[in-house]
Amino acid sequence: MRSIIIIFLVSMLTACAPATPLATATPSLTPSLTLQPTRTRYPSRTPTPSLTPFPTLTISPTSTLQPPLTEHQWQPERVLISLEFTPGDGGFFAPRAPSFILYADGSMFITRFLEINHDYKEQLLFKKLGRKEICQNLNTLDQIGFLDYDPSDYQFIGGYPSVQGGGSVYIRVSAWKPHNNIYHELGIYLNEEMASSLNENRIDINDQRGFPVISPALRNAYYFLSEYSAEGFEIYEPDRLAVWIHPLEKDSIDYVENNENPKEWTRNASSLASMFAKIDYGDNEFSNHYLVLTGKDADVVYQFLNKSFGEDYYYELKNNGEKIYYVLSTRPVLPYELPMDYTSQIPAPGSVKPDFKLDCYPSDGVLPIPIPSMP
Repeated sequence: MRSIIIIFLVSMLTACAPATPLATATPSLTPSLTLQPTRTRYPSRTPTPSLTPFPTLTISPTSTLQPPLTEHQWQPERVLISLEFTPGDGGFFAPRAPSFILYADGSMFITRFLEINHDYKEQLLFKKLGRKEICQNLNTLDQIGFLDYDPSDYQFIGGYPSVQGGGSVYIRVSAWKPHNNIYHELGIYLNEEMASSLNENRIDINDQRGFPVISPALRNAYYFLSEYSAEGFEIYEPDRLAVWIHPLEKDSIDYVENNENPKEWTRNASSLASMFAKIDYGDNEFSNHYLVLTGKDADVVYQFLNKSFGEDYYYELKNNGEKIYYVLSTRPVLPYELPMDYTSQIPAPGSVKPDFKLDCYPSDGVLPIPIPSMP
């Protein structure tokens, strides 16, 4: 029972030199769309909590002073920085969008939760950066020591994690020094709201056994990306909208009607039945294939969903008045993205590497880390 409670909690937790020309992203790229099987699950109705550290939960070695910034020129990869949360044992109906992603052309996306009609949904926000702003982000990761951080230092005291079945944090940086690594359950141990939950499940947070060693470089990089300021961002207007859809199983209808407040599907959009019929599920009705809407079809659905996304329940009325229920998940497809099983592949296979060089200078400066002071 303890592990089941922890897994449930985890599933809920889981923003001067002359300018160099930047390439233009091509969001119209649509790779082949095939996903692996999964089962429908009830969505969490709880937003991602605010991520405030609690120093007593982790061991934090003293930060070392970084060498001064220097000038760098290199041919960038398509994605410069990304932060993604991979699911735990509970999984997701559809792959989540990256929490933070910065492309080499300056396109930056962050996700944020909001409350709509007493329900929490997610929105994708967009901002276009110039060369200097791009370099400020990379310079910041350099100066907090993250580009020199050794992922092997992320070890659990006692050799095993205290929480089993939780998701992980995937951080990728493609700069003059690359960094690409997955950190098991990092977001859990940097969330103060988990402390009481761990105590309730008789996990001694003072003993520290089973908790990871989190260096200032890793901790600051996580907060810099996960708590990135949304100032100047706008809601993203996509040209592609991915739709995951399944008819609701009969034994789930009573629960959904009593607990999930299913809504009638908009009548000016493609019907749920027709969208489901367009997806080739092969021999497995629960295969996690999806449909990509474009143009007016995408816009109508996106507007109906209040420019937000997530998993929800809808019904359509047949001519005899019978309600047919579906579980639906949608979200914008990012430039160069191939959604896959529980995460996405960005850039998608066949994406062309940028054909320009990027220059960053010490004079570009750095950005503040949005976290409280830590010992």
